Amino acid sequence: MTDIVDLELRVLEESDLSSHLELLGHLTEAPPLSGVELANIADMRRRAGIVTKVFCHQPTGGIVGSASLMIQPKFTRGGRAVGHIEDVVVDPSYRGAGLGKALIMDLCEISRSKGCYKVILDSSEKSLPFYEKLGFRAHERQMRLDL
Repeated sequence: MTDIVDLELRVLEESDLSSHLELLGHLTEAPPLSGVELANIADMRRRAGIVTKVFCHQPTGGIVGSASLMIQPKFTRGGRAVGHIEDVVVDPSYRGAGLGKALIMDLCEISRSKGCYKVILDSSEKSLPFYEKLGFRAHERQMRLDL
């Protein structure tokens, strides 16, 4: 585990995009994208209201943790919204330092402030205990169709 004193929790900035994509490679397939492609994706996400919070290593500017939040207004529940947390990832050298927990709690607080009645996320089997410690519980089943 690496020292966390030089880390800042903040919103993803355009200057972070390359480092962020590299970090996402620890989570899933993240092939290289050009600067223009990254900027276009970031712009689409911003316009859709997706919030990505990151831990930035101040001395280097590297992104060592991140998670994203999408707010979905519902026609049910009196128009209240659901928060969807996605792409939670922490650099392996920083795991165990509380960054994942801090990211999740921050996004849950944003969800609460936006009037969400619940927050949902998908998890691998091995990560279930982590989310359960934060108060999440397994519920229903996810279905998937690869296109």
